Amino acid sequence: MDELLENALVRVYLFGNYDRAFAETMAQRIREGLPATSEGAPDYVRKRFYAPEAGKTVAYNTDLPVDDLGMMLLYAAPEASVASEAAGRVLARHLRNRVFDTLRTEEQLGYAAGGIATTLQDHPVIGFYIQTPVKGPVEMLARFEAFATEYGETLEALSADQFANLKSGVLTALTEPPTNLADEAGPFLSDWNRERYEFGSRQQMIAAVNAVTIDDVRAYYRETVLAPKPEPDSDSAAWRAWSDSPFAMIEGATVIDSIEAFHESMPLQPLD
Repeated sequence: MDELLENALVRVYLFGNYDRAFAETMAQRIREGLPATSEGAPDYVRKRFYAPEAGKTVAYNTDLPVDDLGMMLLYAAPEASVASEAAGRVLARHLRNRVFDTLRTEEQLGYAAGGIATTLQDHPVIGFYIQTPVKGPVEMLARFEAFATEYGETLEALSADQFANLKSGVLTALTEPPTNLADEAGPFLSDWNRERYEFGSRQQMIAAVNAVTIDDVRAYYRETVLAPKPEPDSDSAAWRAWSDSPFAMIEGATVIDSIEAFHESMPLQPLD
């Protein structure tokens, strides 16, 4: 056991109803209780994430033993920045409702449908997803692509008051008091995992959302989703299909046959 611990890297994150003195005492007990770290102990190594490439599309298709089609179409932002992520957060608050209202409620294409904004490490992505028993992969991809254009027109017609409400909702979610210790500790734990020991990511995002304008959001959508290829953006798609229906194909896309092999060769984002 001592040999194992000598060659292990120990990182501890403590949160709860503790004061600084207790935390320092606990840290000292851990240092005293564990054997001295050997010279061969590993450094802290974080998981690496895929780095989207400008103008490149990747797709993954698979058969599953279900009758429905599941499809997700994602577009990576041309710039990996806090400002892009902030614009994406405001955009998503409107996009998810429009996708749901149009594709699920009005057109009744599936059980689950929506818009999504997330990040691959630091790279913002936005897109659409659906679970549908109505359309096959080819038809659903065509509908997603048509909706992307339609939504661009909807976004251009968004009023200043509507935008202000969307932005206010995002800021409220970022600034509302935590309801429990886990909620309070979450942002700090995220920064700790990323070795961002200034613990300022939440405040940076609040400042970035405050600075977002309606023109920023429109430009973000145009440049990320509507820009003609090979402009400096990239998108990725993944779907599942009925076994008797052909998979949809995006022109010029690289089709991933093996997730494991892709992980071995994919470009990686730098660690900050």
